[in-house]
Amino acid sequence: MVDIDIDIDIDIHNRTDRYVAVWNDPDAERRRAAMCELWSADAVHVWQPPREILQVAEGLGFDRLVLEARGHHALKFRVTRAHKEFVAPGTCVFRSRGDTDRLHGVVKFNWSMAPQDGGEVACVGLEIFLLGPDCRLVSTTSSSKDDRNDGNAPIDGAQLPRQHRRRYRWPVAAHA
Repeated sequence: MVDIDIDIDIDIHNRTDRYVAVWNDPDAERRRAAMCELWSADAVHVWQPPREILQVAEGLGFDRLVLEARGHHALKFRVTRAHKEFVAPGTCVFRSRGDTDRLHGVVKFNWSMAPQDGGEVACVGLEIFLLGPDCRLVSTTSSSKDDRNDGNAPIDGAQLPRQHRRRYRWPVAAHA
């Protein structure tokens, strides 16, 4: 169990900026080193996927879907996969929304994923960290949704590269 009442003296904006930078960094070795620096060896990243993926899971009989990566090896795979899918093709970039807040060992902030060329934000997410006594991440919890409305409409697949539309079966307008 993590003691969330610990008094940690860190620059939380720097910490969240470094966290987001890991997902965007094109250099695999630098990403790995930064991950090992940020996350404790047995840290866990929990992701609650967007509504579209949850609906597919419900159709398969799952009433709750939470995905988890535990330990440096699994975290490296998770970050590398997201980087290859969204950032490496030159399509999207992740950014902190600058609203970082902290209460003892709990940190929260919102992030966005948008086209690298500055187009419309495709989705936003909420990230919550639990920090260990050494100021490394013990747990990160992430959820995401469409940002162009209240989060209840599906992500418009026409805004994302074709390989993402097929994989997640995001709806695409007839002209796309």
